[in-house]
Amino acid sequence: MATSNLEQVLEVATVGTGARVTDIVQLSGSPVSSVFRVLLTDDRAVIAKVYDPAHKYRAERERHLHTLVANSGDVAVPPLLDGNDGSTVLLFADIGLEPSTARLSQLGGLLARFHGLRPEAGLLPGGRARLRPFAEQLVSLVNSAGDLIPSEVLGVIREAAVLAPRCPQVLCHGDLHAGNVLHIPGRAPWRPVVIDFEQATIAPAEYDLARTLVITDSFGTDSRQELLSAYRPQIRPELLAPMVLFHATSGWIHAVRDGRHVRRWERRFHAARTALPSPRP
Repeated sequence: MATSNLEQVLEVATVGTGARVTDIVQLSGSPVSSVFRVLLTDDRAVIAKVYDPAHKYRAERERHLHTLVANSGDVAVPPLLDGNDGSTVLLFADIGLEPSTARLSQLGGLLARFHGLRPEAGLLPGGRARLRPFAEQLVSLVNSAGDLIPSEVLGVIREAAVLAPRCPQVLCHGDLHAGNVLHIPGRAPWRPVVIDFEQATIAPAEYDLARTLVITDSFGTDSRQELLSAYRPQIRPELLAPMVLFHATSGWIHAVRDGRHVRRWERRFHAARTALPSPRP
């Protein structure tokens, strides 16, 4: 887990405040990043997302995208307190947000709003932090694990590579599921707050919809239709199906490589291979 920068968390959380840290609670962790709640002596609490130094570019990408989305005003995000260029720590105000139990229909509506953002090219992160296009992700997958992927699966995924450039391109979140949609418990009406933009990219909308279908295990017709019916723009079934297979395959390969959640992703890969039926018009 990315815990090697705790000293930087302490420094960033307390600089200029005169407060001291009283406790640090880890909320989540992975080889790339970890999230902590930091309690301070001035009765404040902050949320710190700490990236492994080798993935500093991901911190830059997330800071950039978080600011872009916040400035749009169309999708709510937590207040970003600190996340300067070159830092591997992103610091957010703790405003009592907790993971939601967002339904698929709510995720579909959020994706529609997110895809409605139209950032100018000059506002997107550059350098290593740039958003990786789908074609580049596919080439990377094939180059790193092409020998593990069945030929018929590669054939279907390559259909997406042919179709994708011909379709409208939107800003995709890249990993929208209930765990990345927070809310303040007890507040009505329900106001979702979106987090975690490190996998954002520019791609057809079907890329994002497929990722949400896979990560929520929504392979059945009813579940898929619940998500898609809440997404008002037109969906291209001929692109959605190979995108689902791409995300399931990519997740399975990464799980095998990292030795984490392998069985879960094997099930998803198998479900995707059985071919999602086309959504009803």
